[in-house]
Amino acid sequence: TGHDADVLASGDRGIAGRRRVRRLWRPAREVIDVRRARPGGGSSSPAGFGGLRRRRSHRVESGVLESGGGPMSSVRLALVDVHKRFNRRMIFQKIGVDIAGPGSVAIVGRNGSGKSTLAKIIAGVLAPTSGSVRLEVEGREVPREERYRYLGFVSPYLMLYDEFTAAENVSMLEAMRTGVTPSASAVAELLDSMGLSGRRNDRVGTFSSGMKQRVKYAVALVHRPPLLILDEPT
Repeated sequence: TGHDADVLASGDRGIAGRRRVRRLWRPAREVIDVRRARPGGGSSSPAGFGGLRRRRSHRVESGVLESGGGPMSSVRLALVDVHKRFNRRMIFQKIGVDIAGPGSVAIVGRNGSGKSTLAKIIAGVLAPTSGSVRLEVEGREVPREERYRYLGFVSPYLMLYDEFTAAENVSMLEAMRTGVTPSASAVAELLDSMGLSGRRNDRVGTFSSGMKQRVKYAVALVHRPPLLILDEPT
């Protein structure tokens, strides 16, 4: 595409061990263009500043989840006039979208345009300077402090513990997130679905960067979230 892309996907909650992540070039269903939400970004975009637009011709490399046929979750994400400023620098402004799932949305823009910052705001890791973010699951609004229970997050800046095995990382990080340790069989089945069946008991420090990325997907999916956020998924 000539630009980086982050991906948000929502849908099936029955994913443990039955979903497989693979990379495909396919059209993004909807696009949030962060470039048009930057100060001085111009008005050439038909959606205006930070608008949501459908672009069937736009192609992004995204994580595609193949489901085993579990129930679909009703997810709604609404951003109202979201601004983010670091010190005196405005990162983006006037982002407003209303998205209903299941489906996928790509956040596009050049390096430094604020894609990761917007993803963190959606996840509740960062607070916007102004504006609001509302996440609803099955018709219930999820408070910001509880969003981590309803989403999975994959990004290059989320670290794994090199001294622990892949299975130990998934179990420990899930216990830290929710207070519940997943069963060994569920972790094994999920790692097997990521193509790590022969390496799940090996230390993550011996893994390639691509294999570590697969472990991060397992960590993001083990609690069966209705919303998955992929920051630089490839």
